Amino acid sequence: YHLQATGRIVDTISRISHNLTGTFPEVIDEILDWAPREPRSDVDVSGGLSIDAYVEVLVRGRTSDRAQGNNPCPSIRQLSEHLTQVIAKGELDDEAARKFKDCFFVNERLFSTREGYLGVSAEGLREGDQISVILGCDFPMILRPRNSDQFEVVGPCFVHGLMLGEALKPPLKPPWKDVLPVTKGWALSYFIDAQTDELLKDDPRLGPLPTEWEEIQTLDPFLPPFVFRNKDNGHVSMNDPRMSAEFIEQRGIMLNTFHLV
Repeated sequence: YHLQATGRIVDTISRISHNLTGTFPEVIDEILDWAPREPRSDVDVSGGLSIDAYVEVLVRGRTSDRAQGNNPCPSIRQLSEHLTQVIAKGELDDEAARKFKDCFFVNERLFSTREGYLGVSAEGLREGDQISVILGCDFPMILRPRNSDQFEVVGPCFVHGLMLGEALKPPLKPPWKDVLPVTKGWALSYFIDAQTDELLKDDPRLGPLPTEWEEIQTLDPFLPPFVFRNKDNGHVSMNDPRMSAEFIEQRGIMLNTFHLV
């Protein structure tokens, strides 16, 4: 039996850490081994500082930069500064340990890819496994090639630069950056102007909704506060129609069909 899915293969895993279980202080040796050698200058695949990408992976995005509002999490800048100091001294201090309280592992591994993406996933991945972004999945997925068009599903992963659909959209241009304010218990992707702090709900990369669709509010506790309704047939969807395979390919992004086994 197999499941047919549509998406993109983004990259291939080329390096994997030792199996990690424990808190930040308990796995500090492996964390330092994977840290950027020049944290104030090394650049990652998305164009930002590698140290910023690294700390976001270590805490799985639990920072005040992403989840806005009443958020006790430290910022990426704070985490990067603390880890940079730990790298320079070669030893962990109590303040850094407190800042990285959300960094812990349970039978997991760090990994990097041929193009330079950095991520974390559960035990079981191998070098040569592929990072994919599949339509309808909340997380990037690790797939293992079986033959020309069949893949074994290894599991989900956290990858800096791929968590908000970046592989299926054009690049987000300055001054906009994506954030995740929590609305009625749902972390919904919004966009903030870094110069004016203007908050925009609609993704500036996607253009207007197709004329037959509208966005509506809902009070259903099992649905997000905003959904999409087709005005012609009344169909309601949690997924933005502009993120369908048809519209993604119209934006020039090639998709593939996978047979998942």
